[in-house]
Order: sequence, then C-alpha cells, then structure tokens
Amino acid sequence: MLDGALISTVNLAEVMARLGTLDIPAPDILQDVLEAGLEPIPLDVETAMLSAALRPLTRTAGLSLGDRCCLALAIKRHGVAVSTDRAWARVDVGAKVRLIRPGP
Repeated sequence: MLDGALISTVNLAEVMARLGTLDIPAPDILQDVLEAGLEPIPLDVETAMLSAALRPLTRTAGLSLGDRCCLALAIKRHGVAVSTDRAWARVDVGAKVRLIRPGP
C-alpha cells in the first residue's frame, strides 16, 4: 500500500506531534516516513483552498484540518486517501477513501 504513497506535510506534522509525545525525535520520525516510502508533499495554495472548500462538506462528520488536507491531496492527485477514521466513509467529497481498521 505504501508503494508510491504521499503524505501531506500537514499530516506529517500531525504524525510528528503525536509521536513527539512519546519522546520520539522529529528527525527519526521523518527518516522512518521516508524509509517507508512515503513522499512528503508541501501544502500548496491550490490544495489549501480545496481543503477549505471541503469544510462545509465534512463539518458534521467532525473532520479536522489534517483530515481535509489529506482528502484534498487525494482529490488533487487522483489518489486514495487512507484512514482509520470511519467518519471519512460517511462524507462524499470526491475522493476515494480506504479504511484500514476493520469496523464492528
């Protein structure tokens, strides 16, 4: 699944912040992300605008800025957004979504 995978730098920052609470240094996290084959993609103006446009469509599902940035990148690159959050499957924003955590 990671072959050719991308990660928004917004989502990378989220990963670094979360793992930082476990005292894992940011450079180590970045190295692991790169070694896993993920390509960090900077948030450009077009993707930022698309993410903002998704807000009204995702608000009731509780999606965050990071969630919307991931979905916007998937839309822009015609890719598949991968998440463990089942709320992503409840919104139709024009992105393909793959849930990787089995539900009840």
